[in-house]
Amino acid sequence: MAIFGNRPYLGLATRVLLPALAVALTVAAIMYLVFTARFARQAQEDLKTRLDSLLTAQAAELEAPVWEFDQATIDRLFRSYAQNPDLQWIRLYDAKGTLVAHSGADPGPGVRILTARRNLIHHAGGETYAVGRLEAAYHDGRIRQGLASRREADLPTAAALIVLLAAGLVWAVRWRIGMPLGRLRDALTRSHATGRREPLPWTSRDEIGQVVAAYNALLGEINQHTRQLERANDELETENAQRRLAEKRLLLFKTAVEATDAAMVITDRRLTVLEVNAACLRITGFAAGELHGRCARETFLAAHDATLHRAMLDGLTRRSAWSGECPGRSRSGKTLPLRLSINALPLDDDAGSHLVLVFSDVTKDKATEKLLKNLAYSDALTALPNRALFLDRLEREISIGTRRSRGFALLFLDLDNFKYINDSLSHSVGDQVLSLIAGRMRACLRDEDTLARMGGDEFTVILRETTDPAVAARLGEKLVDAASRPLKVEGAAIEVGASIGVALFPADGRDSDALMRNADTAMYLAKSEGGGRVRFFEPAIAEEAKARLELKNNLKRAIEEKAFVLRYQPIVSMATGVAEHFEALVRWMRPDGMVPPDRFIPLAEETGLIIPIGRLVLDMAFARLRRWREEGSSIRLAINISRNQFQDEDFVEDLINRARAAEVDPATVVLEITESMIIADPQAAKVILGRLIVSGFRIAVDDFGVGYSSLSVLVEYPVHIVKLDKSLIKSLEYDVRARSMVSGFIALFQRLGLEVVAEGVETASQHEFLSLAGCDLAQGWLYGKPLPPEAASALGRAAAVRPDNAADDRDAAPSRKQ
Repeated sequence: MAIFGNRPYLGLATRVLLPALAVALTVAAIMYLVFTARFARQAQEDLKTRLDSLLTAQAAELEAPVWEFDQATIDRLFRSYAQNPDLQWIRLYDAKGTLVAHSGADPGPGVRILTARRNLIHHAGGETYAVGRLEAAYHDGRIRQGLASRREADLPTAAALIVLLAAGLVWAVRWRIGMPLGRLRDALTRSHATGRREPLPWTSRDEIGQVVAAYNALLGEINQHTRQLERANDELETENAQRRLAEKRLLLFKTAVEATDAAMVITDRRLTVLEVNAACLRITGFAAGELHGRCARETFLAAHDATLHRAMLDGLTRRSAWSGECPGRSRSGKTLPLRLSINALPLDDDAGSHLVLVFSDVTKDKATEKLLKNLAYSDALTALPNRALFLDRLEREISIGTRRSRGFALLFLDLDNFKYINDSLSHSVGDQVLSLIAGRMRACLRDEDTLARMGGDEFTVILRETTDPAVAARLGEKLVDAASRPLKVEGAAIEVGASIGVALFPADGRDSDALMRNADTAMYLAKSEGGGRVRFFEPAIAEEAKARLELKNNLKRAIEEKAFVLRYQPIVSMATGVAEHFEALVRWMRPDGMVPPDRFIPLAEETGLIIPIGRLVLDMAFARLRRWREEGSSIRLAINISRNQFQDEDFVEDLINRARAAEVDPATVVLEITESMIIADPQAAKVILGRLIVSGFRIAVDDFGVGYSSLSVLVEYPVHIVKLDKSLIKSLEYDVRARSMVSGFIALFQRLGLEVVAEGVETASQHEFLSLAGCDLAQGWLYGKPLPPEAASALGRAAAVRPDNAADDRDAAPSRKQ
């Protein structure tokens, strides 16, 4: 049985074999039954013969020359009958039919018997006399038993013969029919699976071989016709593909034409409209029926004049194309600025038989162009002229001044403390502040003056025809006053100052670069003096700016050469006098001497160089801590962290890696930060401080008591130490309120679990007061000036630090921190 599709089917060999097996089995069964019946009939005939023989023999015994039966003979005979296994019964009747003797009984149900009778006669004197009759019956029990025994003996043999017959039949059908048909089927299946209609290899010459030969001949004809059909089909498919591609391209072009934003119109050579797309209808407002069949000059091109029309015709005649801007008209009569291109289209071998007009409404483009021009020369936030427009006006003013010998004043203005507004409030608030201050300053100027925003919080002003310094100064003061008046933005009261530098043309420069550089230099001088003032450029200022630039370059070189050292100021316990830890202070050593920290630290913070300097300080401080640990000392070291470092996104990771590389225990490191660094971005500060504390570092809030000191910072943020600013400590000797404040701070901070360090202790009375107030630690020139590493190591090994150790140095100015 095989599977065809999803339905089983019987093979030809199987269909031949099954009837043959059925016929063979039927014949075998019939033959078996026939031979069994013949055996039964033969047995019955033998039984009848034996019955007849019995009656004949017994009749001979009973037919004596007497007229009556001999009883002794009867008894003897009937006793012998009981030993006959086949005898069912036997009966002896006399001449009158009376039963004389009998043996046996009638058979039970289901037993077949064979009966016979014999008349007993006596011959005497030539006469025959009837003596009686003898009847007997044989049962077929032995026959049936014999048949059963024969069946039992013959049935296995018959079954074996049947099996052999069936096997032989199966083998014959399988070998002669099934296997050839199977090979034929497999060959056809492989041919179908491979998709190649190839002739089947066959060598037999029987009926199957003839079928295969006929199949191969038919297959050859089919393959020939198939190849012809395939070639014809390929040609049709190629033609259909080209047709479909052409139709698809036509549909694509039509869809694109309908979907494009540009209006497209097809006309004849006289500009009679034949086809339009949706964009044309949308731009002009005409309906399709209002344009078809009408001249374009009578509809949407009715606004252009004869001169433009002649130019169009000339371009079409010379180049078969024309493009440019021309006025158009909408259905409502509104004039539309159009960007139009016309191209001649040859059709039916007639050059220029049709024209295609492509145009778009450039009303928005012209408005956008105007807007972009304004944006390119104006500041988006304040609507003031931007740097590009300002420089253009400055160059123009210099040209006019040079030509007419007329001077003017250039003002550079920079807002004070504006970075704090962006950092502590938000950039949105900062933008509003810039916009409000720009409006105030604009109100202070004349219409002919120029106020521009250069970027960030920097503004510039051109005061035309102003060469009198007094006039420029008065106007500068007005601008400073306008910028300094309090503002209220988003519910917050904000005060912003301004610093202004002034340069006069032509005295302070005859070109824009010189004027701007000198005004900028004067502005930085105003800032360095505390801001909120006006400063005019002077040659000495330029020298100072040059020196500042030189200092910056030298500072960069010093960072590359690692020309920095650390000095260590002791921080002593008020209870024991022992130097429990030191504060690391950076110094810049040059061949010509040491550069004071107050000269290069502000510049480093302003230029961003404080970050590489801070990394050098960390490496040097960690190396010193490792040395102290190897010497057996457990001294802690305080390191100042600048705002720039703290706000650097890689600060925490870099700090941890440097400490790990130096094998420094973070618990021996105190990181000093200021409150302003926390307030600048409270959420970020909380995350940074949390990571530092988890890593094991200790945190100190430095310079508490000045600036934006807030007790909430010490409560909300994870810190360990509070350092009271030296300005509070300095006031202890003469200000009762300062004493109360410091005492209260010490008690409050200690209740919060914080260590308190007093900075800038310089006198014994300050030391005595702090000791009585319970202050934990103190530092200052009273206990020791910043020391070289070796001296600090020796001091750390000493038992205590006496308050008069540094008495000789009290008159010297204390070193500024990093």
